[in-house]
Amino acid sequence: MAGRVETMAETKTILVAGATGQQGGSVTRALVKRGHRVRGLTRNPEKIKELKALGLEGVRGDLTDKASLAPALRGVDAFFIVTTPFTPDFSVDVENEVLQGTTAIDAAKAARVPHVVLSSVASADGGTGIPHFESKAQIERHLNASGLRYTITRPVAFMEMYASPWMLPQLRAGVLAQPMPASTRQQIVAVRDIGEIVARAIESPVKTAGKTVELAGDALTMADIAARLSGKLGHPVRYVEQPEEEATQRMGEDGMRMFRFFREKGYHVDIAALEREWGIRMTRFDEFLKDATFAPGW
Repeated sequence: MAGRVETMAETKTILVAGATGQQGGSVTRALVKRGHRVRGLTRNPEKIKELKALGLEGVRGDLTDKASLAPALRGVDAFFIVTTPFTPDFSVDVENEVLQGTTAIDAAKAARVPHVVLSSVASADGGTGIPHFESKAQIERHLNASGLRYTITRPVAFMEMYASPWMLPQLRAGVLAQPMPASTRQQIVAVRDIGEIVARAIESPVKTAGKTVELAGDALTMADIAARLSGKLGHPVRYVEQPEEEATQRMGEDGMRMFRFFREKGYHVDIAALEREWGIRMTRFDEFLKDATFAPGW
């Protein structure tokens, strides 16, 4: 019975960074569904209204400003940290991402937060040479050295990417173009599964302390992904290997390094072992597509 009490979990108060974003939103929904209290952290006062409309407590704070985080962290049982290297114009600023992560961890330490859950990226410690993977590895090292009780989640590429507005022009034209061969196998994960795993980690801090968990739900070739998108959208979607020069022009060297990694090494999450350990069935791409809402116009 004693073990069961911990897994049933008493109501906790959790500060969630990026609560109006993809990962933070997923974590928020999973926690609220379980009856926990969520404080949604945002830099934008307008977003506080949005959070209140969702029935959450919105608190203002900036991951790069330690003093702004102190009131938000007061009395919390856990802090979910997700950082971003991307600026509003989609350029990459890895120094700012490291500042976000290290400042948030230092603030958590100063506030004596009992448990920190950090979202990173699969293969962060693999010496990939991808700038926005290396920045996450640096934040992981800072957390490891902090003395805090922590859990790290490392998702692979998001399934949601294929239903995003920036994919719309390609898909409307019946094309899926990426700078890797059609036979490249890509591991992908549904964002809702990230929220589910994070919620379970927060409910069992003793059991998950010190753990790093890589998250994936499916592994498909690029040709497979195009075929499944064809079925969902009701018109043929042809996979095209995009020339490297064209891709670099579109996404910069950081993005191109990531695709070289996908081509040459790729992610290698053991999905079956993940499901056994966490008692969860991860979402497959077909299941994701069944519920997915694509941008207007389909």
